[in-house]
Amino acid sequence: MDTFYKDADICLKNISSLKQTKYSADIRIDAHISELAYTLSKLLPKGFSEEIADGYRSIFADITKELDCKQRLLLYGHTAKNEPCLTFAEKLTEMGRKKKNASAVYVKNALGDLAFERFSKHFDKLSVYYADDFESALEDVYYSKADYTIIPISSSKNGRLLHFNDLILRYEMKICMKCSVHSNTDDSESEFLLLSKNAEVFGNRDGLHFEFLLSDPQKSLISVLKAAQQYGCEYVSSFTFPEKDHAVIELDISQGDINALCLYLFLEFPRHIPMGIYNVI
Repeated sequence: MDTFYKDADICLKNISSLKQTKYSADIRIDAHISELAYTLSKLLPKGFSEEIADGYRSIFADITKELDCKQRLLLYGHTAKNEPCLTFAEKLTEMGRKKKNASAVYVKNALGDLAFERFSKHFDKLSVYYADDFESALEDVYYSKADYTIIPISSSKNGRLLHFNDLILRYEMKICMKCSVHSNTDDSESEFLLLSKNAEVFGNRDGLHFEFLLSDPQKSLISVLKAAQQYGCEYVSSFTFPEKDHAVIELDISQGDINALCLYLFLEFPRHIPMGIYNVI
């Protein structure tokens, strides 16, 4: 046990130097892990199983060693298991599953009909009914009257539609799919989202995107984008809303380590809001 406490204290002494590296996601995560090691060491009761202590030593003794993402997830399982970002990451194992007997609600119009046609191809059967306005449609999903709703999120004429972004956050919706549709009247293009109460992933890994809301982007955006690049994720777009002091970030994660990125966001930016892991169809 004395050796274990010594190892934990060594970990603690490394924290300040580790945190001086601003943009290395792995080093910053290891710094958090070293803090947890120290905390655990102080909580161990006298007579604690030497076998278990040896297990902790094997993980924490050398803070400079590479720790893979699965180890990190296990270590933080008791505090992070219910975090939306980590739940999203776990959903990647369920890709390709089609939901049966699902229902959707949306405001009927020409572009909405085209989006519904695109989304419905990913279901065995998707029944539909119509709402008078977009907020009513989101309320129906929120109160489980329907499984999904379809809303526009941007257009080539007006850019990102802030009002709809606010509705997604207000009703705690998750993005399941995104598609683009073309207007036959003015040759404009609009992006539509398929939304649900729950995080769901359809399709395959190719072209998979991750979207999340980040507070105080002036201070945090550079760090997040550097971490995303380190974990193999590709920047797609960002929409900053200065009046609300937040930004919506979209990344292509098809070749990246989404588990590691989600854990990094959970540790470094706990106020971020995951909005969905989805395919662009």
